[in-house]
Amino acid sequence: MARGTTCNSGDRRRTTGAALAVLLAMAGTVAEAQTLQIPTGGAVPPGTQTAFVGVLSQNGAHCGSAQAFIAYDSTNTPIPAKPDGSPDCSVPAEVAAAKSVRFTFWPIGCTGTQCRQVRVFIFQESTTASKLAVDNGVLFNCKVTIPAGTPNGSYPLIFTDARTGDAIGTELPTTAVGGAIVVDSGSSPPGHC
Repeated sequence: MARGTTCNSGDRRRTTGAALAVLLAMAGTVAEAQTLQIPTGGAVPPGTQTAFVGVLSQNGAHCGSAQAFIAYDSTNTPIPAKPDGSPDCSVPAEVAAAKSVRFTFWPIGCTGTQCRQVRVFIFQESTTASKLAVDNGVLFNCKVTIPAGTPNGSYPLIFTDARTGDAIGTELPTTAVGGAIVVDSGSSPPGHC
């Protein structure tokens, strides 16, 4: 028989191996973890307002959504509420342009110091873009009011849950790194030298 009309196990192994190599090349490498981080800023005195930011690093992947729960000290470093009752948090213009953005206090229905977490939810809704516009930049920010008389110290901002997903909702590996609000009565208010 001619070589083209037979199929032996050696030919099958070569064909299967070549097909597997093509599929692996088409799939590319597994995406690195997305990173959500809250960098710790400079110290601020009691009786002032400051803010913290959430930074997203996509690490080569196409992140289409991000959500996180961030715990904070509701007595010493509370996040104020807007007139509509939602947390005083926002996103940069490039993130707000085509996304569904929602910030809520947690637990649901809490008020004042009963609120111990803020939930951040950002989802790409654009039909022309499949990933969040920010990579290695600010994804959101939240204001913090430091009451007069707050003791000096470092008040943690802790991710209790952080997730990212691609454009169709598949969860991506995510690393979350919390930060802190540092209160020091000897420091200058934000924006002052």
